[in-house]
Amino acid sequence: MRNLSIENIKNVVTYPDKEMKINRPGRHGGKVRAFEKTVDGVTLKVVAEIKGSECWLMTAYEFS
Repeated sequence: MRNLSIENIKNVVTYPDKEMKINRPGRHGGKVRAFEKTVDGVTLKVVAEIKGSECWLMTAYEFS
């Protein structure tokens, strides 16, 4: 879990390699998205709700 830092999580959401729509509404009226980005050979995945310029983190994890 070395790559799972708040800076990397923000970077994954802002500059993802891959973004997927999740077909369900968020609790804040936004859209739920899954973001992926490879950092130092490890893929980080972040699921967050996005509404305008606001972002609510739901979960984040790394896998190889």
